[in-house]
Amino acid sequence: MAHSTTLRSFTLASVLLAVGAPAALGQVATPPPAEVKDPSKEFTPPPAVEVPVQPAQVEVRPAARPRAEPPKMPTDVDYNALIKRDAEGKLIALTEPVHIAAMRVNTKLPAGFVDSLAEYLDDRRVRISHLLVANLDIVEQIDQGIFEQPAREDKESINKLMNTLRPIVQPPAPRSITEELRDRKMMEQTQWLVNNQIVRNYTLAGGPAIDRNAPKEAQGDAAWRAILQLYKSMTDEYTFLAKQAHEAIATKGDSVFTAELVKAVTDKGLTEANLTLAREHVTKAVSAGVGTQAYNDAMKAFREATTLDQRKLVYEAALKVK
Repeated sequence: MAHSTTLRSFTLASVLLAVGAPAALGQVATPPPAEVKDPSKEFTPPPAVEVPVQPAQVEVRPAARPRAEPPKMPTDVDYNALIKRDAEGKLIALTEPVHIAAMRVNTKLPAGFVDSLAEYLDDRRVRISHLLVANLDIVEQIDQGIFEQPAREDKESINKLMNTLRPIVQPPAPRSITEELRDRKMMEQTQWLVNNQIVRNYTLAGGPAIDRNAPKEAQGDAAWRAILQLYKSMTDEYTFLAKQAHEAIATKGDSVFTAELVKAVTDKGLTEANLTLAREHVTKAVSAGVGTQAYNDAMKAFREATTLDQRKLVYEAALKVK
């Protein structure tokens, strides 16, 4: 009996769930409105708000400066005026530093310009002389052909060359005469540009010409030699003064080897015999001429007969002889 009652209850619940549930749910749901309103007709938009527009931030860059045109070189100047060759086609050496020689043929300079620099040139000679004596070992290496040694592929030798020359070609050593006169406002732009070009042309005339029809390797070697020639020209005053010192020793030895100098070098250990030999070696070198094998041999013998400190005393004394 109980089982029957339970079954009837379960059946009734099932029927209610199947049939009566929707009706019951319909009784508790909110009935739909009689009329459905169109939201678009009911919506009132808010008044427009004017938003101030900020001007765009534009980066203002200064106008690019036009590239400065390189100064035009005058066409009425003989830039090869210093280039003179002997019967064999060899470049004739100058009798004074190249920058001074260039000023003498620089037609953009007033007549007598070099003579007007007498006081300045005397002062510069003293400054270069002091540096020569202090760096005599470097000047001697130049005399022995240090610029002829490095090949363009030999970076180690090139670096060594540049480092060796640093004390006489970089500050505080003076710049070239032309550049120093420019810096002192003693030369106008056209004047110093012309002077530098005359110096450049003479310097390059002493080296191998670059044959544009030659193989690239040969052209590269010739260009490298030209660069070395230009760099060597920066030491021109030192080698010129050294040559003057040699000539003073050879031709004015008594004025150079005063009692004071003899005492100074003997105090440094130079014997009288070696002192005599030193004078003889330099005299032979001067007689043979720079660039000859006899010159190189005589100067080598001079260096072997003396120490660097002894030679510094000799050069110092020789450079004071006019």
